[in-house]
Amino acid sequence: MPDAPKAESDYPRKGHLALGCCFQKDSRLLKTTEFQQVFQQNQLTIKSRYFVVLVFFYHELKQHHKTNKPVRLGAVVSKKVSKRAVDRNRIKRLIREQFRQRLSTLQQQADAFNHYVDIVFIARPAAKQADNQQLHRDINHLWINRLNPLQQCEKYSSH
Repeated sequence: MPDAPKAESDYPRKGHLALGCCFQKDSRLLKTTEFQQVFQQNQLTIKSRYFVVLVFFYHELKQHHKTNKPVRLGAVVSKKVSKRAVDRNRIKRLIREQFRQRLSTLQQQADAFNHYVDIVFIARPAAKQADNQQLHRDINHLWINRLNPLQQCEKYSSH
């Protein structure tokens, strides 16, 4: 016997997920000016096989920021990497998922040093040929070994 149709209230609302499991809008870099600031004033540049990561540390919340989140992420995957949107979106999803998993730790570390941190991942053309596992490994390596904000905030806490 088939199941009875579910009432509309049985389905989760769009964007309605358990607390802490999604990449919220206020944890993202959204505006061109926010990206430009990181591109022009970054204090840290890290390169890997598939990504270039730019990090901008600052002490005070800027007037144009509508959020008080201490850590925000931007992901850039240009058409030079892939002309197909589906490929560009796959790479951005992997970046965002890795960031989301580390968000609470990153925010605690940034708060401990009274810093705000904007991070921009820029995909390199080689990222298109990489499978998800290779990209995951590369992003993981960047977060764990090269991008530990606790270590990096210490370097910039005197600025």
